[in-house]
Amino acid sequence: KQDKTVGDIEIIGIIFDTYLIIQKSGEMLIIDYHAAHERINYERLKKRKHEVISQKLISPINFELSTKEVEILKENIDLFKNIGYEIEEFGEKSFVIQAVPAFKTYGEDYEVFIKLANFLFEEKNINDTNVLLDELYKIEACRMSIKQGDNPSPVQISGLISDLFDTRIPLTCPHGRPFVYRVSRNELDRKFLRI
Repeated sequence: KQDKTVGDIEIIGIIFDTYLIIQKSGEMLIIDYHAAHERINYERLKKRKHEVISQKLISPINFELSTKEVEILKENIDLFKNIGYEIEEFGEKSFVIQAVPAFKTYGEDYEVFIKLANFLFEEKNINDTNVLLDELYKIEACRMSIKQGDNPSPVQISGLISDLFDTRIPLTCPHGRPFVYRVSRNELDRKFLRI
């Protein structure tokens, strides 16, 4: 139990290493703290106006694709270039990533690229840099957020609560999953036959 307040919000605690329970204005709110933090980080990334700056990799990343994926990547290579990737062909089905978007703050460049590439392979006809950039923001927001089981500190929880209630953001993660469940005092009283 954290037993802390942030403004008019009482932080009750964390359950199942996943959900934050708070009390606010006669309601109990159960918040998936990873999904909530992901939304906050996503909104922050979108608000920043990133210059397209590439950061050269010390060790370029080689990878291979299927024939179909090669075709899709070649048709859309400018989309990746427009968000900061430098990708070159390195054989019939091989490519090498020479640089990545500089604003990225978390490593695992290959995994992030593969997630973006898979998004492209699934969507096929994106033709818009902003769509790919938005997907990169979603991936980065997830990666930089408090994870399930991380045991966030009281300072992290207070910051999360402040960020959630100080701004108007959708109550879903960037992928559309809801992150808050509300139960009123009245609902609880009815459930326990108090009224």
